[in-house]
Amino acid sequence: MKTQACKTIHNQSDMLKILISAVFSLLAIAANAQNGFLIKGKITGQHEGQKVMLNYSLGSQRLKDSAVIKNGSFLLKGKVTEAVKAQLTLKPLMEDKGPMTMEKMNAADMQEFFLENNTFNVEGSSIKTAKITGGAAQADYLLLQSQLKPLQDKMRPLSQKMQQYLQEKNDKAGDELFPQLRAIRLDMNKVEETFMHKHPDSYVTLDLLDSRSGVIDVEKISPLYQALSARIKASLKGKALGDRLKVAMKTDVGRPAINFVQNDTEGKPVSLDSLKGKYVLLDFWASWCGPCRAENPNVVKAYNKFKDKNFEIIAVSLDDKKEPWLKAIETDGLPWIHVSDLKGWKNTVADLYDVRAVPQNFLISPDGIILAKNLRGEELEKKLGELIVQESYTLKVKLSDVKSNYTPYIAYAKKGGGYVVDTAYTKVDGWMVFKGKVAEPTLANFGLRKNPALAIVSGRGIIPGPSLQLFLTNEEIKVEGNADQVYMAKVDGGMANAEWQRIKSRLNELEHQGWIAMKSAHDTFKVGQDSLVFKELSVLREKNAATDKQLKLDFIAQYPGSLVSMYFLLGMQNTLNFEELKAAYNKLGDAHKKSGFAQGITTKISNMEATAIGKQAIPIHKKDINGKLVNLETLKGEYVLVDFWGSWCGPCRSSHPHLKSLYAKYKSAGFEILGIAQEQAQSLEASRKAWLKAIQEDGINWMQVLNNEGIDQFDAVKAYGVTAFPTKILLDKEGRIIARYVGDGNELDVKLKEIFGK
Repeated sequence: MKTQACKTIHNQSDMLKILISAVFSLLAIAANAQNGFLIKGKITGQHEGQKVMLNYSLGSQRLKDSAVIKNGSFLLKGKVTEAVKAQLTLKPLMEDKGPMTMEKMNAADMQEFFLENNTFNVEGSSIKTAKITGGAAQADYLLLQSQLKPLQDKMRPLSQKMQQYLQEKNDKAGDELFPQLRAIRLDMNKVEETFMHKHPDSYVTLDLLDSRSGVIDVEKISPLYQALSARIKASLKGKALGDRLKVAMKTDVGRPAINFVQNDTEGKPVSLDSLKGKYVLLDFWASWCGPCRAENPNVVKAYNKFKDKNFEIIAVSLDDKKEPWLKAIETDGLPWIHVSDLKGWKNTVADLYDVRAVPQNFLISPDGIILAKNLRGEELEKKLGELIVQESYTLKVKLSDVKSNYTPYIAYAKKGGGYVVDTAYTKVDGWMVFKGKVAEPTLANFGLRKNPALAIVSGRGIIPGPSLQLFLTNEEIKVEGNADQVYMAKVDGGMANAEWQRIKSRLNELEHQGWIAMKSAHDTFKVGQDSLVFKELSVLREKNAATDKQLKLDFIAQYPGSLVSMYFLLGMQNTLNFEELKAAYNKLGDAHKKSGFAQGITTKISNMEATAIGKQAIPIHKKDINGKLVNLETLKGEYVLVDFWGSWCGPCRSSHPHLKSLYAKYKSAGFEILGIAQEQAQSLEASRKAWLKAIQEDGINWMQVLNNEGIDQFDAVKAYGVTAFPTKILLDKEGRIIARYVGDGNELDVKLKEIFGK
């Protein structure tokens, strides 16, 4: 019994030693996982003595390690600062020094995986077929691969066929097969994009984004990058991609092209700016680039068609040797301007434009603005045809539910003054076709008169509904939508409309909400009942206005070179103070600072600067309702509210009852009001009649002047930079401006209470 007991204790002691050993082993592995990575491989088959290579990059560093397979196993250790894509390779299959072919790539015993500071297990009969597990990033990668596998299985035999056709130079068969390969690739892109949206905190998502950034499409890449987690953005690759996006945004459509100087084939310097006044294709290529050479016939065709129509090409070569560069120019018959510094991928112009893959091109306008990027095949010829040949606009409109009594119209302001309202169109294949010509990109409104869905009939008359806004340019523009929601119709055509499209659906939804709510309020409100529905409408409007403003400010910040940004800023001139408006304008690109929108903003800034807080009020040279001269000097010693209004302005008239109560409350304490009306009637006589009638109806008993009278000598509205009604400007006792209010908020009440203490 004792012997048996001693034996049991002895066995327990052995077991304890084994457990302790195992625990220490696990702790060692865990410690290694925290401090670095550990790759444990088990490869069956005839691989004894062969070398397994590990390759990966950290930033600009290319790192490698190796281990020999012994007894079917290998071990690799190291440390990385973040998860990276790495390759495991059995070296003998990669030792061939000849050119790399598809067959060699397919035959290589290699597998990619995501390496991080963790323990990895590699098990299989070869590296290529082995199962590699370990780490969160690798788990994400395996998930993505499982989602892609069905498509990859479909792609593989087709790729092999395409390789065969290329070797046989069977172009016809290759052309027939290409659409199938492209369709599968597009499906794979969708799978990858879905993965990226669902995994913003994954290094795999970052790698997918980086793999697509050889030619950065800012519109597609930027939102995906912004959605990445802070951790991923802070990684080496994340920071590098963020930096590249910043560069790409500088060369995005709508931005000014970056000037450069580089030597041509004869060693003479050529600058991009020297070609201003022409449409220019900036083309990046190289003699060694097969796709570039294959694209050259299309470029030659476009050049020959438009070379005598204000079009030029400047090609930047990424060659590093002069002889093959010159030979390719001669062989391909490229008769345009060629420049290069013969530094290969380190070409300084390529670096300026963040060119990491060729071919790439940028189509630039005569005033130096990037109009389009990476036009391939017939796209270049088509785009040039739109830009150079088209001298007038063609607006094609197709709407569902249009009734015969509706009157379609397009309205826009003419450069230099005047307004166009065009209702003349022709019907072509179901399209309403309007034609005309504009001197510059022009904001236009398209609408349908007599459509009851786009109007509210109230006791005060008809309130018109929203219309569709678009930019008219001398090219073909298409509009498609529903007649009852024409303001939400899709607009296709023209660079400005394409830029606007990035945000328009969200803006349209806000407008739609507001319009539907307004119609509902008028339908349900009954005279004499509580105006709760209108209070709710006011809350919605205020909320949507704030959202609208923020969306536009974000757009302006992201696309400062866009004409749409200039238009948005002009529309916000009454919601931004002087400092905000001036700062925002200064951040915009120079591309559209000669446009009518820019002129409106600069005029507003100039007028606001003259009437900024702290400035002395501009003297007013007007006669009052009784013909007496109004002089602000005589009002010194009192606080004066200068109220800009009009008989036609609903919010102005609605504010009068409250303004009357404020006047009664503070007049004896030293408060005066000066009303300046701006009327819209066709004649001065009609304007004066409308003004006097409104004064009598509203019972306003403070000083009043009509700006329309003597407007040629002094325009008070223009002098004070008033672009919205009502606008109220408060002066102190010395005639200095102390506040400016636009609209009908309660800020004036607060200010007067602060001044008078009651």
